[in-house]
Amino acid sequence: NKVGEAYGTLSDMAYICDPERGVEFMICVTILCNSNGIFNDNNYEYETIGLPFLAKLGQQAFKWELARKQAVKPKLHNITFDYRRWR
Repeated sequence: NKVGEAYGTLSDMAYICDPERGVEFMICVTILCNSNGIFNDNNYEYETIGLPFLAKLGQQAFKWELARKQAVKPKLHNITFDYRRWR
């Protein structure tokens, strides 16, 4: 996952993988979080508009991938994650 913010734009590029449910996809998004239209004023809506939108978008994309009929199933049986190292 890579997130970037600059001058009111918020970008997120992520590879999402859930081997237990057979889901994997990549998502790349850039949105403008600058309701006043003034750039370089450090008055942007990253926390209030941008990040909540990206969270909901990711959740909806995951739900869609879960329900989508796949012509070719991803081969994820060899992928394991140990999330304890990031806590």
